[in-house]
Amino acid sequence: MKKQIDRFFLGELLSEGGGGSVYKAEEQLPGGVKRAVALKVMAGNSRSDPKAETRFAEEVRIMVALGGHPNIVTMYSAAITDGTPWIALEYLPLNLGIEITEQPAAVPAVVRMLEHVTQGLAGMHSQTPALLHNDLKPANILSDGRGSYKISDFGVSGLATVEKTRVLATVRYAAPELLSRDFGKVMPSTDLYALGHIAFEMALGGRAYRSQFPAVFDERGSTKEASPAKWMAWHCSIGTAPPAIHEVRKDFPQGLSEIIARLMKKDAAERFSDASALLTELKLAGGASAPAPPVRMMAPAISARPQAAPAAVPMTPMRASPAPAGGGGYAPSASAGGQKYFIKLRGRVSGPFDLSVLQRQVRQGLVSRLHQVSTDQVSWLPAASVDGLFGGGG
Repeated sequence: MKKQIDRFFLGELLSEGGGGSVYKAEEQLPGGVKRAVALKVMAGNSRSDPKAETRFAEEVRIMVALGGHPNIVTMYSAAITDGTPWIALEYLPLNLGIEITEQPAAVPAVVRMLEHVTQGLAGMHSQTPALLHNDLKPANILSDGRGSYKISDFGVSGLATVEKTRVLATVRYAAPELLSRDFGKVMPSTDLYALGHIAFEMALGGRAYRSQFPAVFDERGSTKEASPAKWMAWHCSIGTAPPAIHEVRKDFPQGLSEIIARLMKKDAAERFSDASALLTELKLAGGASAPAPPVRMMAPAISARPQAAPAAVPMTPMRASPAPAGGGGYAPSASAGGQKYFIKLRGRVSGPFDLSVLQRQVRQGLVSRLHQVSTDQVSWLPAASVDGLFGGGG
């Protein structure tokens, strides 16, 4: 893959699939201005593969129809350069697949994700005819790390009126009707089935989640992805259903738990008809959790020469202090009793976390000495520089 396409300089490979590859790229704008984007480079060459151009045109058409929705990733531009189709999208640093850990998510976070993704799906389902995503999964739900979620990747999306049954490479969240014609037509409720499974996993955390699918995960303690064939068999087994979340996690609101259980019904007629119907139900169950904090939308990163220093997230920065006994490094500032930390590995950032949460993640093997740590997402230090992270406390 060449390092430059059109006015974009390619950086880190963010994801790769049958529909193409997505890179973090730097867009060169007039006046020496640069902008970080996610550049989707479509599979196939339009000169030798007419179907590639057709697929590209369909995805662009869908994104134009959904343009401006706050819970749909924004398309900046699209073109075909030297036979290579590409789409430039807003860059968001996280996806839900990264945010979901072995531990249960806080109830307000689950509610916020459900509301934002449902609003995005409502924008799709309200089109005439309805647009279906058909491949909703945690990796396709992007996040700015501050509580805002947006739907991405419309490579297999299509109109509800178009009859097609597709076996996806990832079947973990796929509704029965998406896998076999025997279960009826693919409809808006197909997307809701996937959303229900995503919320179920987020609410329980990886370990408890896997325990609810003994027929799928041979070793329930293992974090390895289960066989697609086992997931297909589970989704298509009508009599099989996991317990409601509140039966597993006692602090989870029963009303919200029952909404998610309804989303996961294998009989499409038992689910909500579309995202608008789900939104109405979520509003009625609004007392199930504490109100979410105001969402701060993250504007696309734009830089120019000379570059200004990046704005720091308002929190107490780390400072150098005498090294902990037994080795060199940095310790958190004296006021770090309520300090929040971000961690980074291979360019992927997650957080903020309390020190006690990081210590627990170290014990679970989720954080290692290969990670970097920061309190402001500007200055990064080795994780071992945090006093007590690998040797005590928590």
